[in-house]
Amino acid sequence: MNRLVAELGYAMPTSERTTGTSTFDHANYLGTFTRQTNSSQSTKATRVYDAFGNLESTTGTPQSPFGFVGSQGYQEDGDSGLKLLGHRYYDPSTGRFLTRDPEKDGRNWFTYCESNPLRQVDPSGLTGWTIEMYVNFLSAVATGESDTIITMIEIFTGDDLPAEAVEAIGELPKPTSPVRINGNTIRNVQGIVTQVRTHILKIAKNPGSRAVNHWKGDIKVMLKQIYSRLRN
Repeated sequence: MNRLVAELGYAMPTSERTTGTSTFDHANYLGTFTRQTNSSQSTKATRVYDAFGNLESTTGTPQSPFGFVGSQGYQEDGDSGLKLLGHRYYDPSTGRFLTRDPEKDGRNWFTYCESNPLRQVDPSGLTGWTIEMYVNFLSAVATGESDTIITMIEIFTGDDLPAEAVEAIGELPKPTSPVRINGNTIRNVQGIVTQVRTHILKIAKNPGSRAVNHWKGDIKVMLKQIYSRLRN
């Protein structure tokens, strides 16, 4: 599996073109790709997972390793059944990570999403976000509440944000148009949210890097993209 893609939090594509054929992925509220269609919008394959990511059934032949919460970067190994969630491998058959949480947060350092997989996702393999946290974060972006944005990301990182990251967020313009936040808009921005959090983590871990200004610029661009998608 491609560790780099998941670790950096790149948004997973919703379409793929191979041998002249286009395939489009369709996700549910958690970001799980449950159906694939062709350019004629005909269903070519489906996947059904249980709450913890065990594959229960398929139709057709799904073409992508991004299935369960695939839009967040979860990658599946078809041979072992394991999934790569950023920094750690996860075994859906046990609902546990294979290695302990490096932050040693809580009592159980192997548990996945606090055993609440219907309401949380964990693209980094370090800290899960509930659906409510997504809504709060997106609401803050939609209304330009930089303090709330900072607070939400600090909850994710488990630490105070470095000044460089705070500055990048504080420079965002205040939105002027109303937005609507629902299941569809959350799905539309999940990948970008993951990238924002990943860039924040990179700044926090490498505050002296020459790339900090580049990461700051990326954060501002991505938050503007989130706002644009929420508005449309």
